[in-house]
Amino acid sequence: MATEPSPFPEVVLRHPPHRPEPAPAASHWGRTLVAMAVGAAVGYGTIAYLANGLAPLPGWGPKLLLIACIPLLIWLATGLHELGHLLAGRLNGERLFLFTVGPFKILRTPNGLRAGMDRSLNLFEGTTVCLPKDPGKLNLRGFARVVAGGPAASLLGAVGGGLLSRGMEPVAAIHSSFLHNSMVLFSVISALQFLATIWPAKVSGFSTDGKRLLELRRKGPAGEKEAAMLSVTALTLAGTRPRDVPDELMQRVRERVGKASADRTGHYMTYLSAADCGNWHEAQAQLDAAVDDTTPLPDFFEDGLRCEYAWLLATRTGEATTAKAWLDTAGALELDPPTRYRAEAAVALASGDYARAEALAAAGLAALPQTLGCTRDPFSEDTLQALLDSARVKGERTEP
Repeated sequence: MATEPSPFPEVVLRHPPHRPEPAPAASHWGRTLVAMAVGAAVGYGTIAYLANGLAPLPGWGPKLLLIACIPLLIWLATGLHELGHLLAGRLNGERLFLFTVGPFKILRTPNGLRAGMDRSLNLFEGTTVCLPKDPGKLNLRGFARVVAGGPAASLLGAVGGGLLSRGMEPVAAIHSSFLHNSMVLFSVISALQFLATIWPAKVSGFSTDGKRLLELRRKGPAGEKEAAMLSVTALTLAGTRPRDVPDELMQRVRERVGKASADRTGHYMTYLSAADCGNWHEAQAQLDAAVDDTTPLPDFFEDGLRCEYAWLLATRTGEATTAKAWLDTAGALELDPPTRYRAEAAVALASGDYARAEALAAAGLAALPQTLGCTRDPFSEDTLQALLDSARVKGERTEP
């Protein structure tokens, strides 16, 4: 870890390391053989089902139209999967925070639910985030039902699509054959989504539903930490400041349980609490622990870490070059624009560009009502306002 003395002994200058690369899949001949056998069986079954189930379509027009509809069918199958999570969450008394299907999203903001376009995830992926209205009532068994709701809906879609296609046996009419084939394809896509999500694995830093269900079955410290992190997430999205999260929850979040992704996330949550308390030495120590851990996590997590490090260095050391180096390694952070604006404003302020710092801080404050959460994030609001005030004061001093 390359560090340098800083004008502020509570924070040490540090240059950003390379972003962690996705970890190669562990080589295990037994699992590999099982995966190959399952893949071969699924591939053979899919081809055989399509060969026997698809009805002939006259001419190229209907065939091309059916091919063009495949992305729509994928979105519909993905939407059904995510609706399964959402319905299970509602039945469990939880509140929707984020719902994405392909390029479309619904986000809970301080101004209520907001629909829009999502460019942060894969075009054919989906995400549902539901959390209890009362974080104190969170339980892992109920959360496991929410996780299982997605694969259950996909399985229902596979069976239902197959039954509907059987019920509309193709006749001479082109539209009947087209609907029949659409149901066959929808059934296959839903079945593949069920298998892909129920298989325990990690994809792009995310655990599949199957892996999440296995993780939620764990007892002892790992399960307690999982419940604590979910409770902290629910509290912060409901407007609780990081420093006001109950100590017993933060104590469980800080415990190392040997599960790399949970430990890394715990360091990030502890950093936010320390930064909100003004304990800068501890804040940097927690950020360092999160950065040095190379366990692959979703890109928005890496982006958030690096934006926070840029903000910390710029505000606590005034050294803009190193802070900007951190900022340059972070992405757009589309799920949390105020954090990106806060880092950019801090770097601009440290660089002496007070007009730009003022504009960026104002943009961050304006983005707060449109950001994930039930209320405006008080930590982000206070830090952005401090940057805005500082930029205005310093800008006025430099005016001729």
